[in-house]
Amino acid sequence: MTPLQVQNRAASDLGILRLGQALRPEDLTRIEAAYDEVYAQLKKEGLTSWTDDVPDAVVPFVVSLICENCLGTYGVSPERYQRIVNVSTTAKVKIREQVNPAHVSMSDPEDF
Repeated sequence: MTPLQVQNRAASDLGILRLGQALRPEDLTRIEAAYDEVYAQLKKEGLTSWTDDVPDAVVPFVVSLICENCLGTYGVSPERYQRIVNVSTTAKVKIREQVNPAHVSMSDPEDF
């Protein structure tokens, strides 16, 4: 997905974007800033394997981190808040699993 598609999905998950609508300029600016902040943090931790499109396998986790980043800006229902927090607590672990798959040693093979 393109970064804009990821940002729109985060806006939808936050409840500020409905189908067929466009984000208001101030919301777009906030969501873009959240994406940039999340990307910078993931890059710092060595968890980005992309420069343009976000790999499908990590999209839900990047979206949850963007949403978590925006929770102080947008009021959400307790249920929505809990959904966002539940996914975001393990998001970096899940991204790490996708970006850095487990190493399989070729020098010490397992005997099956």
